Order: sequence, then C-alpha cells, then structure tokens
Amino acid sequence: MKPLFILLCLFASALFQCRDVSKNETESFIKEREWKFQEGYHIGDHLKFESLKYEISNDTIYQNELAIAVIRNVVKGQPGQTSQIEIRSISTEQEGTYVEL
Repeated sequence: MKPLFILLCLFASALFQCRDVSKNETESFIKEREWKFQEGYHIGDHLKFESLKYEISNDTIYQNELAIAVIRNVVKGQPGQTSQIEIRSISTEQEGTYVEL
C-alpha cells in the first residue's frame, strides 16, 4: 500500500511540474518575457519581442519583418523553474531552445 501511495504522489507531482500554455495565451506569454538562447537553432542570444528587431504573430517569429522560425512548443515553468520555448527554422528545419531570463 505504501509503495503505491508514493508512486501516485510522484506521478501527480510530475503532472503539475509544468504545463503547456494554451494557444490563446501563447503569444502574450512569449511577448511579456525575455528569452535567452540555450541550444540548437540560434536567431539571437537574447530575444525580446517588444523590440523593433523581433516580432511574433500566432506561432511565427519575424526578424526585421521576415518570417524566420515557428514556435513548436511553449512550456511555462512553475515557481523556481524556468519557462522555455522550442523553435524550428523555416528555412532549415533546425530546432532550438530558448529559456526565460
């Protein structure tokens, strides 16, 4: 009984460690934060979507008004955890990860 209880607690904890942000929240969630390059496809060391250089519309990232990448996944970290976005290059299909500053 005790091992089953522990297993259920661990499973429940894993479910609530992070959550995917709904499509309606995605654009505003990304725009409200600053992002730092972590690995893979690189479009800049630091992304801030309220700047003139980068924009986001739906799931597409624009650099100087040119579509360069698509957002594949957004994970909102819980307190003490880092949020991240996973992107894919439109031209090369290379993938990359950025983390919230």
